[in-house]
Amino acid sequence: MCESMSEYELKVITPDLVDRAYEFMWENFFPDEPFCRSIGVRRGFMVDAYFKDVLKNGHSNAALTADGVLVGVRGGEVISASDKFGKFMGTGLIKKAFDACMSIDDPKALDAAEKFLDYNVYKLMETTDAKKVYKGLCVCTAKEARGKGLGTKLIEESIAIATAAGCEYMYLMAASNNSIKIFDKLGFETLSELVYSEFVDAEGKPKLKDTREHVKAQVRLKKL
Repeated sequence: MCESMSEYELKVITPDLVDRAYEFMWENFFPDEPFCRSIGVRRGFMVDAYFKDVLKNGHSNAALTADGVLVGVRGGEVISASDKFGKFMGTGLIKKAFDACMSIDDPKALDAAEKFLDYNVYKLMETTDAKKVYKGLCVCTAKEARGKGLGTKLIEESIAIATAAGCEYMYLMAASNNSIKIFDKLGFETLSELVYSEFVDAEGKPKLKDTREHVKAQVRLKKL
């Protein structure tokens, strides 16, 4: 395994890397990410199709060792204000129906959290009059490659990808302690925050039930 950042190659995820990158996410992202764990994201046709579509759109990137071993993935997509279908799918009852079709155990908790955080890329675009926004979906690294700044490098590379694609902002939800530190370091603004211990139902029970050591989720924004 690589000993320094100079031994990693960062590259845009190409079609031949999509399946490997997606499997990597199931090994290193979904099991650890507190939001996905709490709402119970499971593999299924809709989940697979959605994330693979994101990974193959040319706006996600990966880190590999000199031997070609995948050690990091940054998933994201470019959202255009002109995409009326995407906006339609992300609103009201249509979004609820879409979420219900996904392999998610607790779509109500997902909907409640997104409403609490006001997490909506199309609303952001209307507010800022942006024509294109890069929506970040994940950043994850292999356990043996952590603590070397690789997550930060992956985000920096995705900022370059977003800028080249004509995006005016990068927008995302950070849900783990480590990802929040990365976005703090890179100067992302905090738009809203959800403290897990305070996000409870009428009986005082947590709506997000498996956040473990993680403290909060934040919606973050960076002008490019």
